[in-house]
Amino acid sequence: MPKRRPWGRSELLAPVLAGLLTLVAGVSRAQEKAPPSAQERIEEFREDVKKGKKRGVRKATEEPGFFDLLDAEGRTPVFAVTEGLEAEIIETVLAARPNLEHLDADGKTVLITAAEKGHALAVDALIAAGASVEATDPGGRTALVFAALGGHSEVARLLLAGGAAVDAKDQNGATPLVYACAKGFYAVPKLLLENGADVSVRTRQGATALSLAQRKNAQRVVRLLRRHGAK
Repeated sequence: MPKRRPWGRSELLAPVLAGLLTLVAGVSRAQEKAPPSAQERIEEFREDVKKGKKRGVRKATEEPGFFDLLDAEGRTPVFAVTEGLEAEIIETVLAARPNLEHLDADGKTVLITAAEKGHALAVDALIAAGASVEATDPGGRTALVFAALGGHSEVARLLLAGGAAVDAKDQNGATPLVYACAKGFYAVPKLLLENGADVSVRTRQGATALSLAQRKNAQRVVRLLRRHGAK
């Protein structure tokens, strides 16, 4: 009887390698067939909005349940309008009547996010679509506060024209004027004062718009406040 040749190492490993290759191939095929995640779909939509791809934007907005998707920041697809550069694209998104009062993981609405970014085009469209100008984040800060914090005077003007309360206080008792003066801005405080902002408001720590402007050494703002009766 002929002797059986001992198996070599390559012969022993061949079945194992074949099994691994089959497993990898199966995983690859599964990944190819897997539908995109909510995060991926929202990111793609955001890019379409940003680049003005009308067909992609329109197709997504017509999909049932699309605006119920959430990304990793708890934001729905409507937040993409805060990156849109074309009025027509933004209006196409808003024409789908998405929920404009949804709060993201930071407790901010899409209008607050747009105001924080200084995106006047989106803010104007959102107000026209019915977004609440009085919605607040967990700290009680309105979109107008975020516009003031960023020195976004055009956004502040749009919000005031849309009915935003000029002296809305946050949980610390601070108003948009207090925030704008603390940053040393001039255009926003001037606008707020022209719309009746109260220069005498004090925060819970006793700070005023004047004291904060002085701390910032914003002398032009200090003079502006004094002309409006600040002491």
